[in-house]
Amino acid sequence: MWKKCRHNCPFGNTYPLSFCKVGQTVTVQCVHGGEQMKSRLEAMGFVPGTDISVVSAHHHGPFIVKVKDCQIALGRGMSHKIQVA
Repeated sequence: MWKKCRHNCPFGNTYPLSFCKVGQTVTVQCVHGGEQMKSRLEAMGFVPGTDISVVSAHHHGPFIVKVKDCQIALGRGMSHKIQVA
């Protein structure tokens, strides 16, 4: 269904976190972006192999996910750079 990540992630078929629906639980595969963004997202717990649950995914406003017992709000642009499966 989904194509292999265009950045050649070693984890196979992935899609952006921003495509997920409320209640869905997915696993982080890789993060795209500059070193600062990757570092910031890693510090928040978005590392490969981490399970995350989508709490809120409205078209307007932040994208809210649960990572390791913490709820984190992300902008749509940032959530689009996190590849999940």
